[in-house]
Amino acid sequence: MKALAPVEKIYHLLVGAKNFFYDRYFLKTIKLKIPVVSVGNLSFGGVGKTPCIILLARELSLEYKVTIVTKSYKASLREPGMVNLNTAHAAETFGDEACLIQQKLPNCTVWSGPNKASSAAASIITQPNIILLDDGFSHRKLYRNFDLVLIDATQGFDNYQRESINSLKRAHAVLITKTNLSNKKAISEIERKILSVSPQLKESLFQSGVKTELKLKKTDPLFVFCGLGRPQTFIKDLEQQGYRVIHKKYYADHFFYSVVEQKKIAEEYLDLQLKYKNLKLVTTEKDFIKISENSLKENLFVPEHSIDLDSVQKEVLIEKIRQSL
Repeated sequence: MKALAPVEKIYHLLVGAKNFFYDRYFLKTIKLKIPVVSVGNLSFGGVGKTPCIILLARELSLEYKVTIVTKSYKASLREPGMVNLNTAHAAETFGDEACLIQQKLPNCTVWSGPNKASSAAASIITQPNIILLDDGFSHRKLYRNFDLVLIDATQGFDNYQRESINSLKRAHAVLITKTNLSNKKAISEIERKILSVSPQLKESLFQSGVKTELKLKKTDPLFVFCGLGRPQTFIKDLEQQGYRVIHKKYYADHFFYSVVEQKKIAEEYLDLQLKYKNLKLVTTEKDFIKISENSLKENLFVPEHSIDLDSVQKEVLIEKIRQSL
């Protein structure tokens, strides 16, 4: 049983009340002249939204001018701004995910800010053909042409949810992620629960794995540190590939590493090297973008992380999005 189940229920009641007012037009949405596609989730992060946004943006940018809008979570930005990676301390200004997305998508524009609707409205100045809204399912203020919801196959609906599964009634498609880290029985049960409340999604259910490419020998022991919503799945992915993680250090999601903390990690790594021959230090792309200390940076190995969606499913999903525009 979830320890904070009563709190979760109260949260669902509050979100349900908000949805009630939006569904009945007591609260107004902002509808832009540019079509908006949201990539969101029901849970509190860690489902793979960022790699999904990157995949969709790459595909859609083959025929559209794409802008990505994300929230400047735990960053200093106080008004909408277009991400500029040349800005000093860019990740601290715009947010780690915003900077990672911009780094991965140099041909797209990325906007960040404390309010998604305001950032989306401001981004129109760059004249996009389509706006991809990161983590937008629960953000009802901005009208969306298409709502894609991600569900983590390793968690299903057992983890804490922002809103109840009944909210999937307003989704246009669902992508079950990290299927390679789960099993067929668990995935089937997730699909059954989804269709029990949203039978309209029968032809709009997709599955994807996660791909983490680390160019190291499987015999090398690893010291892994990261600040993610679900760091355990990152470790599980590496171990499933045959890597041996002998030491791990977890930080809060979107954690910003001070110079002092970076030096501590570097020192801890050097100490462990005395015990473990060929020890390698590993972190994620999202964490690496916030690392500034050379003593740490020069020792780091960073795997490339992506979503693994087969070509047939990808084309069907992209076509459904096209039809909504």
